[in-house]
Amino acid sequence: MTIHCSIKGLAPTDELERYARRRVNRLRRSLPRKLRADADCQVILTRTTHAGVKQNTCTIVFVVNGGNASFSATESTQHIHAALDIVVVRIERELKLYTHGRRRGFFRIVRD
Repeated sequence: MTIHCSIKGLAPTDELERYARRRVNRLRRSLPRKLRADADCQVILTRTTHAGVKQNTCTIVFVVNGGNASFSATESTQHIHAALDIVVVRIERELKLYTHGRRRGFFRIVRD
């Protein structure tokens, strides 16, 4: 699984990037072992200021199985760590539904 992390509007610290990678690595547990090698994850952390209020936005795009399935979630809060945690939980829930439905045959993977 490859993780790409980009930080915009913030000072890119190693602590923040390590935290993002550690939280996103939790998503590996929701995937079957066959799909773990092909998974790609892009984490985008941005900070904007509007009317004196800082708003932190986290967006995660998670692509599984060579692009046949993709999941994305976005959250904006005042704390960047909270936004990241909420987005990881949302993606984790979607991945569990995907893998559970895949085992039962609800989702079919189309190959060229």
